[in-house]
Amino acid sequence: MTANVTNLLGDDGGVDISRVASAFTAAISDLPLVVVDELSSSQWHLVPLVGETASINLQGDVRTDQRQAESLIDRITGSIRATVEADRLDGDFQAVVTNNGVLIIKDTSANWRGLDRFFELLRTDDPADGQAVQIRETAAVDMNVTSMTVPIAALREGRFDEVAVNADVTCARIDIVTPQNTAQPGAAVKDSETTITDLRASVESEKSGNRVEARIAANVKCSDEHAVKSIDSRTTATGLFDDEHRLSIKTARFETVTRGDRFPMALAKALTGDRLEMVALMGRYADVNVSGTFSPAESGPVNIVVTSPISEVRVPAQLGETLTLRQDAVATLGVTPELSDVLVRKINPIINAVGGEDPIRVTVYAKDTEAPLLAERFEFNKVKARARVEFNTLELNAGGPLTVLLRALRRPQYARSKASFTPLEIAVSNGVVSYDKMWMTIEQLTLGFRGRVDLANDRVYLDVVIPGKTFATVSRDFAKIIGHDYQFTIPMRGTIQNPTLALDMLGGEIARLSAKAAIRRNLGGKEGDLAEQLLDRVLGGGTQGMPAPPQDAPQEKAQEQDKEQGDAPPAGSESKDSAEAKEQDEPEQKDPLVDLLERLQKERQEKKRKKRERKERRREQREKEKQQKEAEGK
Repeated sequence: MTANVTNLLGDDGGVDISRVASAFTAAISDLPLVVVDELSSSQWHLVPLVGETASINLQGDVRTDQRQAESLIDRITGSIRATVEADRLDGDFQAVVTNNGVLIIKDTSANWRGLDRFFELLRTDDPADGQAVQIRETAAVDMNVTSMTVPIAALREGRFDEVAVNADVTCARIDIVTPQNTAQPGAAVKDSETTITDLRASVESEKSGNRVEARIAANVKCSDEHAVKSIDSRTTATGLFDDEHRLSIKTARFETVTRGDRFPMALAKALTGDRLEMVALMGRYADVNVSGTFSPAESGPVNIVVTSPISEVRVPAQLGETLTLRQDAVATLGVTPELSDVLVRKINPIINAVGGEDPIRVTVYAKDTEAPLLAERFEFNKVKARARVEFNTLELNAGGPLTVLLRALRRPQYARSKASFTPLEIAVSNGVVSYDKMWMTIEQLTLGFRGRVDLANDRVYLDVVIPGKTFATVSRDFAKIIGHDYQFTIPMRGTIQNPTLALDMLGGEIARLSAKAAIRRNLGGKEGDLAEQLLDRVLGGGTQGMPAPPQDAPQEKAQEQDKEQGDAPPAGSESKDSAEAKEQDEPEQKDPLVDLLERLQKERQEKKRKKRERKERRREQREKEKQQKEAEGK
């Protein structure tokens, strides 16, 4: 470091810095940036973004004058220039301090070659999961400050509301690669490439405390399309600083008009920290339109529309400290295995959808929806919502608990099956999705579901409800002893990825119904009723509680010829003769079970007696015939 200092001594021969002048140069070579990172409290470290070392050169020509000011720094005038060289950054910084105490930065530029590393830091998913955003090629990012002014006094006090700035950031090319996520099993997987060119982001403000304007523009070209699309976003911010001149989002007000054609969803996924699952919801890319005015202090209307070749989301939002809805938000989502993982299986973990005849339609009700926006990090367990989910007809892969359940009901599931669903009303609160009825028809069987899925703790608390008409398809005899109001419930517990069904309970119920059918065939009347009551008391039976399936329960479109279910009979008892067993003129029984055992014992004795009598009569008949033959022979 070298310095040439003049006017250091005053008229009296003592040191006087009130009119000092200095021309200086300084050079720092190979500064270890890891030291800077260790001293910094920022979550962003310089080493991965800039490099391991940096070299800095400073040149200056400054002086002080005798103006009246609160501190020495307010009397400094002159110019400073700094250059920075690192593995991924080159910069040239120039500043002038005027004699009226204003810092002016102009003609300052930097060339940054670390955008790919920036995306690596943003990415939170596993690169091996097939969904990671990949930056195949990036040009250098050029950062230019045409002009920026700030009063020295404001800078000394940490006030930036008087900053005036005109700056821009440009990047010639960014190549983003995402995997093809809709390929059928066995088909060749083709990556999708999105090229962003002529990216330019600019910021302009005459006084940042009053108004700041920002604009982002770029061209977008996708590998599977010929046309070049564009991104254009214009946002104006006011009130960025509070009454104490501190930067404050809570006092700010934003007005934006943003349009992005074919915006890569993998990039959106990375920028949002994977919270929105944009690739699964929308596909590889989508057109994004956001317009409106909002403020944390005073919420405002914002319209969000995202469309892609497979999905569409429309959100008439009211944005402030929380997100609410002015009207119901509607999404139509194309069914893919990825969507199944992030939506369908979060509602019912045993439904493994791979496709659908129609998109899934989700209507989020405006009245009951609220989500915090200004928290340091997004927490799903603080979201409250009620929604209607229409799965319509889904194509399900075979395998897992559902296939085992269908096999137990004597309906083997093929490699793929179509299942249709009634509309589902769900509630979301404290990280839990809950609902009280969901009916599904698959392989000509109707199954119901109710309960809750705890997404926050990865636990499943659902019940599978098997109605009487489903049991009736297992055996014709079952149809004679149960009504359509009969239901049997099997608990589903475990994690979302590995739920388990209590199928042993189902096996016991099938055994009980088989025994009752055998009793009905071989033992009628009061004895049959009492025998069925004995089985019910010992083995249990069907349960009530879930509303019955609608008369127009969903049917598989591929099997429309199946119409044997018909209308459900009026609600009644499981046993059609049970009412007769309680008629007023029937003698009262103190203990029907004891009476049943006595009756069964008497019947067995009576059968044995009759069998002995028949055997004796046959023996006597044979003896008589023998005697007749002997008499005729004589």
